[in-house]
Amino acid sequence: MQSCGVERSYEVGRAFPWRGELTEKVVSVMKMFGVDVERVRRPAASDKCEIKLRAGDIC
Repeated sequence: MQSCGVERSYEVGRAFPWRGELTEKVVSVMKMFGVDVERVRRPAASDKCEIKLRAGDIC
């Protein structure tokens, strides 16, 4: 492994769309966990993180 000579920044993002069918059983299980139907129908759950590597970090 080598040491980074300069600071580098990476941003990683991911979306997790719902693709399942909303049957009565699915809706009842969602209610048990406090998830409503409107929340599931939104375009997608997404998350992102930023990683910064500074001079001297191993990359």
